[in-house]
Amino acid sequence: MKVSNGGKKLYRIGIHSNVKSNADFTDGHVWLSSEKSGTNGMGTYGLWNNNSGVFGVLSSGLGNGVILNKEGAYRPQASKFFLIDRVQYNTFQNYINTPDTWYITNTCAEWARDAIYATTGNYLDVDDNFGIETPRELSRTLGK
Repeated sequence: MKVSNGGKKLYRIGIHSNVKSNADFTDGHVWLSSEKSGTNGMGTYGLWNNNSGVFGVLSSGLGNGVILNKEGAYRPQASKFFLIDRVQYNTFQNYINTPDTWYITNTCAEWARDAIYATTGNYLDVDDNFGIETPRELSRTLGK
């Protein structure tokens, strides 16, 4: 993996959890955001589940996969932001535009964590019980 460290930081990406660190194991959602410096336009990206009753995880009703701008009404309880350059932004765009499917061992938390790692080289711990990645573990990692 090549992470750029050269160019001007023109973009800001974020990773967000909508639950606190004491939430239940199956609660919450993790998503990504991006915006270009000097603009008010922020996009959100999340990996969603449409498998009803998978270990008690509720369905989104929108189909499996990466969905754009579904998180507008969500309030983050924990967030971390990264300033990135154009090369890193291209890596980020390639990642979020690659089709993926939610399942119990490929959650929204894992997907978002992997996007941040691929883009910035920063690895955030989201591994919870049984090695399943959860929103509450992201909040724990970020101290929220």
